[in-house]
Amino acid sequence: MLKNILLFLFACGIGMGAYLLSVRTSQNTKSQTAQLPKSSLVETMSYAIKDPPKDALIAKMSMLEGDVRVEARDATEPARLAKPRPLVQGERIVTAHKSSVLITFINDTKILCKENTDIALAQTLPTSIVLVQNKGTVDYSQNTDSVPLSIRVRNLLVRLQFGSITISLEDSDPLIQVVVNSGSVKIAYNDYGFVSQVNTLSKGEEMIFDSDARSATIE
Repeated sequence: MLKNILLFLFACGIGMGAYLLSVRTSQNTKSQTAQLPKSSLVETMSYAIKDPPKDALIAKMSMLEGDVRVEARDATEPARLAKPRPLVQGERIVTAHKSSVLITFINDTKILCKENTDIALAQTLPTSIVLVQNKGTVDYSQNTDSVPLSIRVRNLLVRLQFGSITISLEDSDPLIQVVVNSGSVKIAYNDYGFVSQVNTLSKGEEMIFDSDARSATIE
């Protein structure tokens, strides 16, 4: 049990580290733009920002409805899509009011982003997929545990072992709702005293987590 918890937290830590490193690299590159000759700038941008890791998984988009935007690895803001396109590690997806999109990895992991959602693909390696959900309602489903799927939601870490879950949160509300539609999910967080707490939820169970108070209620 302890080994699984540590592996779960380690995988999420790697994913968040990769995502933050990508963001910081982007910021550093922009601050040095005026000092770089054109040829050097193109080479740096291509290596550090534009291209994801060679072994990273590529996601497919489908069921695109309404205003769906993607912030590419080398972009400064999301751009509206006219049609679905592949998604890579480091990109961010934003949906507007009455808009949605389905994201699929290797025909097993499916992410349905509903309206007013903002998520980032922090890590999409064959060994682990790590996403960051900033707001909105997202349905996550996975038939098997072949590629571990973890979601960071503020100070909450959610690990879908198999099945289907729904995660919801809003900008102005500290509450995060995690509903297990089927299967099993493992949820970890540090409480107000910064003591690690890990809970396993099964079908029909629901957790309400207060990100300000760092406390959870399971029903």
